[in-house]
Amino acid sequence: MSQVVTAGVVLIADDNPEARRMLDVRVKREGHRTVMAENGREALDLLAREQIDVVLLDINMPEVNGYAVLAAVREDPRLAHIPVLIISGGGDQDDLVRCIEMGAVDYLPKPFNQAVLRARIGACLAQKRQRDHERQLLHASTQPAAPTLAAPLSVWQPPPAQVEDPRAALPHDPMPARLGRIILGRPLGSGGMGDVYLGHHELLDLFVAVKLMRPELTALSNARERVLREARLAVRLAHRNIVRLLEVGETDSGVYLAFEYMSGGTLADLLNRQPGRRLPIASAVRIAADVAAALGAAAELGIIHRDIKPANLLLTPEGEVRVADFGLARQVLASPDPKATVDTSVVGTPLYMAPEQLILGSRLDTRTDLYALGGVLYEMVVGHPPFGKAAPGAPTIAGGFGGSTPDVFHHVANTEPVPPSRFRPEVTPELDAVCLRLLAKKPDERFPTPEALLAALAAVAPPVP
Repeated sequence: MSQVVTAGVVLIADDNPEARRMLDVRVKREGHRTVMAENGREALDLLAREQIDVVLLDINMPEVNGYAVLAAVREDPRLAHIPVLIISGGGDQDDLVRCIEMGAVDYLPKPFNQAVLRARIGACLAQKRQRDHERQLLHASTQPAAPTLAAPLSVWQPPPAQVEDPRAALPHDPMPARLGRIILGRPLGSGGMGDVYLGHHELLDLFVAVKLMRPELTALSNARERVLREARLAVRLAHRNIVRLLEVGETDSGVYLAFEYMSGGTLADLLNRQPGRRLPIASAVRIAADVAAALGAAAELGIIHRDIKPANLLLTPEGEVRVADFGLARQVLASPDPKATVDTSVVGTPLYMAPEQLILGSRLDTRTDLYALGGVLYEMVVGHPPFGKAAPGAPTIAGGFGGSTPDVFHHVANTEPVPPSRFRPEVTPELDAVCLRLLAKKPDERFPTPEALLAALAAVAPPVP
């Protein structure tokens, strides 16, 4: 039986009386308490006086508009953790993009649909309560010298090398290596297309992760176009759970992209620090919800990522997840050319690839990314991907998986995954069902959209103690 999301207090801020009334009725129907504001000033007063769990915010209000309210919420440490949903009439998409860039978690379209309202408020409440709990644990276990390193395993543990001041990793040479206004520091990683460096953008006064194309690929037009394609897609993706692209440039060394720097490392780093490479189930569900929200934003633009995996999921020091590396992404749904939805090459990471990615000419859509997210969720809960080897010391079953890439491909195409509860008995039947549905061989048998997955995750999220 699905778990009911605990009731919360929802602030409805809208200058339209009919919209307020309709939202009031629909939110109360889900068992939540409501407080009402007819303008931004009233909304800020209520936020200061009331214990608010979720804000439903209209933008075009008198006196103090929604932008000002959103900015005030995000800048106030006492309020910054409260999720804000924008009430949208489906008009100016630029307004929605601006709100999401400012920190809104999502939007609630008009006319109001009860199922969508239930799913989005439920997901916000589940994520907020989990984050509140993690912050309480972090605060209770904080040591002045290194607060983030003193946190227990049930909350985030950023890698020691990355919670230090990034300035220490920048060169002290009077003539450091530069890309325009960016001073380059230590390497952060490398991939097939290029290397990634820590950098400091002097004009923006921000630390950035700079992806620099390999010099030997500069002369290849298709390599350059692939990097630029990533830039064109990334700049359109404005969502709090997607890494922001800050700058694109080109030098004699090739094209470079400067993204916001995530000092919390990757999900792969986090898993590798945990006993058995497992996370608390509540944290695993919350991370999956963050990624699903990002995939939903990409899907609205017709973009699929095609390489969702722990190494491409970055963490802020507070534990928020942001999807990175759209280098393999494609825009498929918005193209008038039906061939644009056809995969003409096998790309991705074998352990997280959906069965349809193994077949040339297959049509891919957001359900392909949902399969990969299922593999990540499975790994966070169990300690290894569905068809990967278990970590040393982790529980195993007879006839375990792993081996060469062809072996993995065989299992992806032909073998049903073992339910997570076989490895971890505290996994509920409902969470088992979510994982296995995500990992269904046929796309039609998976969740149809990221929003449907978000609703399912909200229902199976463990209660916060």
